[in-house]
Amino acid sequence: MNRSERVPPLHLLLWFGSWKNGLSHYVPDWVKQDPVRFPRVMLDNGKATETISPLGVESRKADARAFAALMAHLKEVDSHDNTVIMVQVENEVGVLGAVRDYSELANSAFHQQVPTALIDGLKRYADDLHPQVRELWERYGRRETGSWCEVFGNNRFAEEYFMAWHYADYINAVAAEGKAQYNLFLYLNRLPVRRERPMPIMLLGNMRESVILLSVSMGSWNRLRLQIWPRLTVPWSNLHL
Repeated sequence: MNRSERVPPLHLLLWFGSWKNGLSHYVPDWVKQDPVRFPRVMLDNGKATETISPLGVESRKADARAFAALMAHLKEVDSHDNTVIMVQVENEVGVLGAVRDYSELANSAFHQQVPTALIDGLKRYADDLHPQVRELWERYGRRETGSWCEVFGNNRFAEEYFMAWHYADYINAVAAEGKAQYNLFLYLNRLPVRRERPMPIMLLGNMRESVILLSVSMGSWNRLRLQIWPRLTVPWSNLHL
């Protein structure tokens, strides 16, 4: 084969954006220096972290704009050769050191109504729910309204589901803006669980009951199948919420 006829190397592109390994090292300085506009996760002991909270509206908008610009540039320079075949959106998201964000912003949201889209997803995919999700939901009366504790109980799982939903909702918004610019295959990875240091809420991770919450939120992953949890193999294209 002539050198000019060789197939160009193929690449996966990683977008760290708001999170890498559960932290926010790679956000620009103007984000790090403005915790009011871009709120951080707070632990249950009152300690502030450097991790961007998934409940931050301005953080989500800024990440989505930046990712859209990246995808637009990628389309401009690579859509002919298609050497980048997949893009990872964020990297190993999850709260380190606590079950959820305990900031004033997050505490307020935790006591508000569970999003209708989530309740609709639980009803729509009731047969595919993880047994633990189903058991908790049924234990508290399969409620269709109420706070996270009212729907899932006053326990750590309700807190994990809360964070799973908000991470998923945030990442989905970022992904949607990128796909609108360049319709490449998008995917997620997970934060590995270490036995000697248990960590809460790993999207697509060991807390498998959280996967259904992720799936019913993420409508922009229209070319990805969830294969990490055998009980749920619904194509993302079917999850338009």
